[in-house]
Amino acid sequence: MTGNTLVRQRTASTAGYDRVVEMVKSVPTECLDDISRYIGYVLYCYNEREAKIRNLKKAIQEGYESGICEDFDADSFLKQLKSERKNG
Repeated sequence: MTGNTLVRQRTASTAGYDRVVEMVKSVPTECLDDISRYIGYVLYCYNEREAKIRNLKKAIQEGYESGICEDFDADSFLKQLKSERKNG
């Protein structure tokens, strides 16, 4: 493991910890019965958020790797999306 990789991992861990701390501060303590439920709730929220970020990164990478579509018609694509949204 290179020094830069280790620094990035530590920075990511610290950023994750900071996010958890902010989430803990955002939940009113009177809403939860005890500290273990409180911590469980915060960890659940954190994991949900991280899962969304991982899924977004994966989708972006898949889009990037798929390349550029040569014969893409934006107007018909938007019409199709709007039609799908109306129909359900």
